[in-house]
Amino acid sequence: MSESINEPKKRRWATFLKRLIVGLAIIVALSVIAAKTFFLPTYLQQQFEQALGDYWDGTAQIRKIDLNFSGPVVLNQVTLLDHTRQRWIYIDKIRLIFSNWPSLHPVLTTIEIDQPDIQLYQVDGKFTPPLKKPAPSDSGNLLAPYIDIRNITVRDFSISTINQDGMKKDWNDIQISARRQGAAYNVFLSRITYNTISNLMVSGTIDPNNLETRLSVELSHQAQREQTAQLIAALDIPILRQAEGKLLASIDISGRLNEPQKLQFNGVINLNDWNISAFHSLEIINFNTVIKASGRRFDFERIIAQTVEGSLQGSFYADLPINRPMEFGGKLSLEKADLDKLTDAITELPKITQGTATAHYAFSVYNTGIQSLNGFGMLFLDNAHLWNLPVILQLFDQFKINHRDPLSTSDLISLFAMKGPETIFQHAILANAISAIEMEPGGKVNLQTQNIDMFVIGVPLKTLRKVIAAIPIIKLIIPLRDRFSRLHLRGYWYDPPAALIFKEPFKKVKQNTENVFDTISKTGGQFSEQTVKLFKGMFDELSRKKTTPTQ
Repeated sequence: MSESINEPKKRRWATFLKRLIVGLAIIVALSVIAAKTFFLPTYLQQQFEQALGDYWDGTAQIRKIDLNFSGPVVLNQVTLLDHTRQRWIYIDKIRLIFSNWPSLHPVLTTIEIDQPDIQLYQVDGKFTPPLKKPAPSDSGNLLAPYIDIRNITVRDFSISTINQDGMKKDWNDIQISARRQGAAYNVFLSRITYNTISNLMVSGTIDPNNLETRLSVELSHQAQREQTAQLIAALDIPILRQAEGKLLASIDISGRLNEPQKLQFNGVINLNDWNISAFHSLEIINFNTVIKASGRRFDFERIIAQTVEGSLQGSFYADLPINRPMEFGGKLSLEKADLDKLTDAITELPKITQGTATAHYAFSVYNTGIQSLNGFGMLFLDNAHLWNLPVILQLFDQFKINHRDPLSTSDLISLFAMKGPETIFQHAILANAISAIEMEPGGKVNLQTQNIDMFVIGVPLKTLRKVIAAIPIIKLIIPLRDRFSRLHLRGYWYDPPAALIFKEPFKKVKQNTENVFDTISKTGGQFSEQTVKLFKGMFDELSRKKTTPTQ
């Protein structure tokens, strides 16, 4: 009887339990859907934004997170802004692919980034994104078991630089991939443009544990002036303003990326048809060279260019060793440069309004101090107005030369050495239609202190011609050397003549000096082609011996 009474109750309880279980299942399902659709993505979004904020001094925004338990977690429209709301970074999508997903122990194995766009704003010549260093944390150790990144892919990466005038330069269509093999990643980066203005391919390996890298770089790039101006400003290269030209590079790079001062470079870089705007108004056009890199030494071979209406040729090297001071130097020749334009461009030089300059110079410098400079050179100034040069005006006054005289344009030729800031002259001759002056070997000029110490011998050519015309009769009575003046120039080069120039007695005038003055008197103050070749030959001989002239 009692069993028959309890049977309906059991059925009611069974029905209730079934409905309760179904109801709970529906509630759980709705909770999962709600968590997946609303709560969990929102929570993850907040966590991601907070994590980005640990490194970014500004606003980090994620538009939406797609949480898919059967596929990747997708971060949509990631944006990093600074405090002025300028956008520095925008990423369309970041896909995070996990193994053991979903589970209590998912492991991040793959990152795919679509259409990242980085904008770098230049302020006072510098690109300074608002990065910050996060506070010390153990989160890295806690997350380590959940991270095992094997693949990274970046598609359609673009980067822009924007200067203070709002001028923008873009590099786009960059593709990057990294695949882990052992402890290191095999990396590949490419940028291929159909118009061949800029093509880049980088391949090699990077070890994330110590940043040890071996990369091969192939680059073909047509540099634009606005682009190089921004780069030069960012690198703070004061002697350059902007440049344009073709760059071809095939370089291998090895070393640790966190120790750039120790990176090794091997390969060749070609600079073709570059036009360079340097300091002040100096323009260098059609600059060509081949740069050979070996370790940390860079040799600029076969330099050819035009500047200030003259031609420039030569070679240059820079050696940047790891455990000793840097060294740089080279051998350069400038032929028939316009002195007016040259001294306009290099304002450190005294202004010369007329004439041409031919110079050959070989030098080396250890570290960057001028005290370590060691070099020698040959200088020829042709038909030049030299009145603004230190000492020249005072010296010409001694020989009664009027700088307004149209015949007072001068030729100057010299062979000299440089030891630090001190110039030591082995030979130097100055001549014009009115006078001839020769410096005795060993004359010194300190370019740093602006002090000089030299002996010169000079003669008015009018006097010299009278004496020579009377030879041999007058020479028997008055030796030719008695018509010469010997002066000692000693002191600060802008001192007045009374404090700078002293008449000195002759010790002995060399026969060669008489011959030089004789030749100059016959050419009207012009150096013969033979004289110029003689000085150039002496310079070449010094170059072959790799020595510098001394007293």
